[in-house]
Amino acid sequence: MPNYKIHLLGGMISYLSLLLLIGYNQSISVLVSWAAMALIGSLFPDVDTSSKIQKIFYRFVFGCLLLALWYKYIIFFIILSLLSFLPFLVSHRGLFHRFWFITFFSGFIIISIITLYPHLDKMFIIYPLLFFLIGALSHLILDLGPRAFKI
Repeated sequence: MPNYKIHLLGGMISYLSLLLLIGYNQSISVLVSWAAMALIGSLFPDVDTSSKIQKIFYRFVFGCLLLALWYKYIIFFIILSLLSFLPFLVSHRGLFHRFWFITFFSGFIIISIITLYPHLDKMFIIYPLLFFLIGALSHLILDLGPRAFKI
C-alpha cells in the first residue's frame, strides 16, 4: 500500500506519459492545470479515508466551489456539493477503488458539464478530466502492487 507521495509520483508519471502520447503544445498555465488534475486524480481514490489526501482533495473541492460561485455555475455548485459527501458514506477501498466507478465518475462529470454549459469549449473540459482519470487509474494500479503486473 503506497503512501501519498508514491501516488503523486505515479500521477506525475502518468501525466507525462499521456502528455507525450497526445503530443500537445499548450501554454504553461494549461500544462500546469493538466498536471494538477493528474495529481488530484492520483490522490482521489483515497478520499474516503481521513488522511492528508482527504485534506488536499477537500481544499481542491473548496476552490472549485468558490470558482463555481464566482462564475455563477449554481447547478455545478450544487452537484459538486452533494457529491462531496459521498466519501463519508462508503468504506475505504470500496467504491472509490473500483475501476468502473472511477471511469463512470469522470464520464459523468464530463457529460454533466457539457450538457449544463454547452457554451464552454469541450476540450477545456475533456482534457483536464482525462488527466484526472489517468491519475486516478495510476493510483489503482499502484495499490495493486506486484499483482498489477502478473501475466
